[in-house]
Amino acid sequence: MQLSPDFDVITDITKVQSAGIESADELSKIHQFLKDSGFNQIVRMVGQEMDQVIGKIQFDIVSKESGIESKSFNTITEAETYLDNLY
Repeated sequence: MQLSPDFDVITDITKVQSAGIESADELSKIHQFLKDSGFNQIVRMVGQEMDQVIGKIQFDIVSKESGIESKSFNTITEAETYLDNLY
């Protein structure tokens, strides 16, 4: 797949619970693809239940290890508003 550079990514991880180590490997591959494709940043919608917060923390750790900074929000509206205010 070919993407035009300079794009943002919104992900919905509201249903993600804690993930295994194999998930971290796959997420690292996705991050590398995004970096190679010229993305700007990742914003995430996250759940507020304890197991969902653990999943968010795992995503944050893999993002940091990949050299990617991400922002987290509770709703798509909050995520889109954040991005709209950047440009």
